[in-house]
Formats: sequence, C-alpha cells, structure tokens
Amino acid sequence: SAPRMIAPQVNLGNTYLQEGRLKDAEAVYESALALDPWAMEAWSNLGVLRARRGDWRAAFDAFERATIIAPNFLDCHSNLAEAAVRLGRWRAAADAYRRVLAGTPGDRDAAEGLRAAERRLGIGGAFSPAAK
Repeated sequence: SAPRMIAPQVNLGNTYLQEGRLKDAEAVYESALALDPWAMEAWSNLGVLRARRGDWRAAFDAFERATIIAPNFLDCHSNLAEAAVRLGRWRAAADAYRRVLAGTPGDRDAAEGLRAAERRLGIGGAFSPAAK
C-alpha cells in the first residue's frame, strides 16, 4: 500500500529537515505526496519546512491539507494557527486555535493566540470563552 511505501521517504525527509537540508527534504516530501496525497505527516513536515524558509503562504496551505486529512492531530492546527497569524488571516487563526483548545482546553498558548486573533477581529471580551 502507498502509506507503507512512503514511510521510508518521509523518514528520509525528516532526517534532511533536521539536518537543515531543506531542498532535499522538500524534494523527498513532494515525491512521497506524489505517491500518496493523503500522507498527513508529509504535508505537516512540508509545512514546517516552508515555515522555516519563511514561505508562510505555502506553509499555511500544507498545514491546512494536513488538518483536513487528520482533523484530530492538534499539532497541525497549532502550526496552521501560527501560519495564519503570520499572514494576518485572523479568522483562520482563531478557528485553528479553537480546534486546539477543543482538544486541550488548558493550552495557554492557544488561549492567548485566540484572544489575540479575536481582538484583531474585533470580537471577544468578558463573555468570550477565550477570555476565561
């Protein structure tokens, strides 16, 4: 099956990413995604790579795909929120922070991120769940 076939590629991409070999990692992740476009880890790590490069739009797209594939994997939502903030996409950031908080209600970073995004959107306040 495709997921087993791409596991070694994703692992190699992860090694390249850890070593800072971004072009090599990107090529390996994209090759893995050509075989299995539903490979959440490849999308997520491609997003990390693109964020590291400062390409926040491409990072946002990769994280968004990862969250669609694995909606309960909260790290992807945290990363999506960060990319959204960097792009000034406050509604997307607020939505991503809400997903993180739904899974981990005590996440202080996500709560603060949600408050900041809601301030930018002109919502929130004393009765907002984010204000608690």
